[in-house]
Amino acid sequence: MRKVVLLFVTCLIVFNFQVIAQGNDTLMKEKRISSFMSDLNQKEGIFPVPFENSLTARYQKAEIEIFNLLGKSMFAGKIDGELSVETSSSKWYAGIYIVTIKFPGDSTRQTITQKLFKQ
Repeated sequence: MRKVVLLFVTCLIVFNFQVIAQGNDTLMKEKRISSFMSDLNQKEGIFPVPFENSLTARYQKAEIEIFNLLGKSMFAGKIDGELSVETSSSKWYAGIYIVTIKFPGDSTRQTITQKLFKQ
């Protein structure tokens, strides 16, 4: 009888621990998603990556240029806040693109260059 009670108590403790662990894991995932979304709403950057039909760039007073891997300029423009780029036309093939962001007149920031992936 004592072994049965001990086994039962052990099962309750383990089950309770798993529920707490799952609850904390879910809570952590929700916090990460919430944090990611708030970061997306506040920070500078280019998203989504990978992109399909459009691409959004968010920077203050910057110049953007997107090149394909052959070096052909696919898009060039100025950003002061947020800029959306349509990429659904036939000239935008799936693959890798290079984007450069320049900050004219801002000596503290240099040019940002990064890879983008179109699906």
